[in-house]
Amino acid sequence: MEQEHILDAINIDKSELYMSDIQDIVKDKKKFEHFLEKNKDEFFSLILLTLTHKSFDEDEAKDLFEAILNHKQKLNDTLQRDVGISVATLDYLQNIQKILLFP
Repeated sequence: MEQEHILDAINIDKSELYMSDIQDIVKDKKKFEHFLEKNKDEFFSLILLTLTHKSFDEDEAKDLFEAILNHKQKLNDTLQRDVGISVATLDYLQNIQKILLFP
């Protein structure tokens, strides 16, 4: 039996956005603004869905994503390296907000 694979991707602007693309968007302000403009009503909720496989409404997702970016910067400063958006998201939502109990 062939195993099915689940892609960590969301459909934005008729193309797929992968977790690696999210990392690029976080690092590149122009890319971030481009995708935000194209997907105003669901941008943050789609990003968090890809990162966590959990649904959030857009307002909550925006607040969480801003907090995650701040947390990422604190981790980067403390560890003196780029921890990446995936690590920052997991750490913030599991250890600080206690939203992801079983990631």
